[in-house]
Amino acid sequence: MQTKKKSIKRWLPLIGLTFAVFVFNTTEFMPIGLLSDIASDLHVSEARAGMLISVYAWVVALMSLPLMIVASRMELKRLLLTIIGVFVVSHVASALAEGYYTLMLSRIGVACSHAIFWSIAPPLAVRTAYRLSCQGTARCSCSLCNGRWRRERREGILRAAHDCGEATATA
Repeated sequence: MQTKKKSIKRWLPLIGLTFAVFVFNTTEFMPIGLLSDIASDLHVSEARAGMLISVYAWVVALMSLPLMIVASRMELKRLLLTIIGVFVVSHVASALAEGYYTLMLSRIGVACSHAIFWSIAPPLAVRTAYRLSCQGTARCSCSLCNGRWRRERREGILRAAHDCGEATATA
């Protein structure tokens, strides 16, 4: 049971990142489906409500590089937590917005967090998955070497260390 808990615990960072990606994507596209409802609730035309989506896209496109340059000195975990915090606060502000410009400002906050998130999420996912796969590969290589060493020792062959070095290098 203890081993199962440890194996699940190893996957939690990748599962959390996967969940964050799902939430970021869902909230990015949600206003598109709610466009006519947003327009009627704020008493603006659908074209003007559509500007919320266009401005969001432009902010993400134009602010990705400048925001990453500013944030590049932050530790990655702290940066990710800060981004998620800005994301949540901006969405709460969007939900509570009573006017068009308040909603626009809160969507700009979401867009800024979106811009940084998509700059760091893919490399972070690759790094996390690589660590998980390397741990498994190293464990497998050690088990193979240990089994091979025992078999060859039984047979009286003393070249196990040499073969184990080759197996680890190719794994």
